Amino acid sequence: MGLHEKYRCYYQGSKEALSLLERDRRGIPLAKLLATRARTALDMRSSINYADDSRDFADGYAALAGIVADYARLCGELHADVTQAGRPEPPWRVVERGRFAVRAPSTVRRPASATLVRA
Repeated sequence: MGLHEKYRCYYQGSKEALSLLERDRRGIPLAKLLATRARTALDMRSSINYADDSRDFADGYAALAGIVADYARLCGELHADVTQAGRPEPPWRVVERGRFAVRAPSTVRRPASATLVRA
């Protein structure tokens, strides 16, 4: 199997990991929006035809892994924000290098809500 085929398998695995995380994170404020954004980011990296050495492939693998890891981290933080009592007011979390920010205030004392702000 060549490097391009291996990358394609890793890309498919990244999409599957995102799907599993998305199923697990149902009910978290903004999770669906964030999953859609992550899936779009993965799809933008579905092909690595420009790669001509192992460094290009390593960078591509790191980008795919980072997209999935960022989604998992952010959903975990949002879940903790809305479910854990006694936490300070949650901060705004900048997503996609400043393209927008998200925040999910605690629901321990009030109904669930989430806020999205585009930069």
